[in-house]
Amino acid sequence: MKYYLISIVLLLVLMAACVASAFYVTRSVRETETLLQKAQLAQTIGDHASVRAYVSQASDNWKQHQNYFSIVLQHHEVDDVVTEFAHLIAYAKTDDQDDFNSNCAGLLAKLEHLRKMEWPYIYNIL
Repeated sequence: MKYYLISIVLLLVLMAACVASAFYVTRSVRETETLLQKAQLAQTIGDHASVRAYVSQASDNWKQHQNYFSIVLQHHEVDDVVTEFAHLIAYAKTDDQDDFNSNCAGLLAKLEHLRKMEWPYIYNIL
């Protein structure tokens, strides 16, 4: 009986840690997504200084959490996001609206994918 109780407690602790990690990743990725959406809006109205500032803030936000993401997420996906940020920063400096918008949309799609993959949905398990 004692072993069953220990097993159940251990299972509950592990599940709580997984859910807490998913909440943390979701919150951090949403912060980054919000900054990128603000950059897209600033690009639409032609405020290039704000675009560079928002992209820089989003990149800094990602880098702030990157060590944790490297532990809980797949490494190639984290590396892909870092590479996309490098491209996005370069396009923000050139004021090329078409390339910026397409790369920003691609990065937002990657971030949404990362956020969804952290939760225990049926399609993630199977």
